[in-house]
Amino acid sequence: MPASRQEESHARCSRRLAELQNQVSLVRTQLAQDCCAKTRQELSDLHHELPCSLAAVVREPKAAVPEAETGKLGQPLNL
Repeated sequence: MPASRQEESHARCSRRLAELQNQVSLVRTQLAQDCCAKTRQELSDLHHELPCSLAAVVREPKAAVPEAETGKLGQPLNL
C-alpha cells in the first residue's frame, strides 16, 4: 500500500477513534447523572417513608414491628 494511502487510512482511524472516545465520555457522563438522580430519588423516598415507619413503631412497640419496618426501609438500599 502506498504511503499516502496508509496515511489516509491512519488519519481516518484516528478520527474515528476520537469520535468513539467522545461518545464513551458522553455515555459515562450520562450514566453518572442518571445514577445520581436515582440515588437522590431513593433518598427522598426514604425521607418520606421514615416518619410512617417511626409512627408504626411507636403505635406497636413489639419487637417484630421495628424489625419489619427496618426491613421495609432497607429494601431500596439493597437493590
